[in-house]
Amino acid sequence: KRQRMEEELVIGRRIQLSLLPRGCPELAGYEFAAGYRAAHEVGGDLYDFIVPPDAPAKVHLIIGDVTGKGVPAALYMAVSRTLLRTYALEGYGPGEALRRVNDFIRQDAASPLLLSAFYTVLDADSGRLTYANAGHNPPLLRRSATGELELLESHGLLLGAFPTFVPDEQSSTLEPGDFVVFFTDGITEARSATGGF
Repeated sequence: KRQRMEEELVIGRRIQLSLLPRGCPELAGYEFAAGYRAAHEVGGDLYDFIVPPDAPAKVHLIIGDVTGKGVPAALYMAVSRTLLRTYALEGYGPGEALRRVNDFIRQDAASPLLLSAFYTVLDADSGRLTYANAGHNPPLLRRSATGELELLESHGLLLGAFPTFVPDEQSSTLEPGDFVVFFTDGITEARSATGGF
C-alpha cells in the first residue's frame, strides 16, 4: 500500500508540474525567469504567465499559494489555476479576476482551503504594471537607477476567507534595468543550514 501511495504521489507530481508553464514568455525588451520546487511531492504553490492571443503585448503574471499541504492543496491549486487562466483570457483585469475567483471559492462551501494570490498585468508597450493582491507576499521591485527596493503593495484578503473581495488595483511603471521578484512563503520561511534566516 505504501509503495502504491508513493507511486501515485509521483504521478501526481508529474501532473502538477505539467500544469505549470513550460517556458517563459519571449517579449522584446523584457526577460522572464521562473523556478519551482515543492516542499513535498505535491503542493499548493502556483505561478503562471498568460499572454492573450488578441493582446500579445499584455502579459498576465500570477503567483499564488493554496493553504495546506499535500494532495488537497495540489488539487485546489489546479482548480485555482484554471479559474485564473479563464478570467485572464476573458479579458478581466487583476482585481476583477481575483474577485471572481473569490466568488467561485465561496460558492464551494465544501472546501476549507484558501488561496493567496498576486496578479499583475504587464503592458509591454508602456512598461506599466497593473496589479492586485489577495493576501500574498508583495513582490519586490528593484529600481536600476537608484538600487532602491520597493514593495508592490496592494491590499486584499485571502481568497475564500470572506464573502466579498474588494479589489485594490495599483500600478507602477518599469524603467529600463528594473526587475521584479515574485515569490511564495517558501522563500520567507526558508532557513540557512545553521537555522537562521
